[in-house]
Amino acid sequence: MPMFDIKDSEDIELTRNKSKKGQMAKVERVKGFKAKDNEAYSNDNHDEIIELKPNFFGIGINLRALTRKLKKIFHL
Repeated sequence: MPMFDIKDSEDIELTRNKSKKGQMAKVERVKGFKAKDNEAYSNDNHDEIIELKPNFFGIGINLRALTRKLKKIFHL
């Protein structure tokens, strides 16, 4: 989900925004859109595969993080 959802507008300027959502803005039917010095990043790459918290014998496996990592490695 983007930080900004901009539709049917004119002369929009985004400057020095930071987003952890991976996508800064969803823009539809906008005239005169400008973006400068914005940062958008996602924390999806930092999932821990092995979790040390109350699980089975104190160790757990995050299967979603593991499958994402395997798909990235094998390009699936």
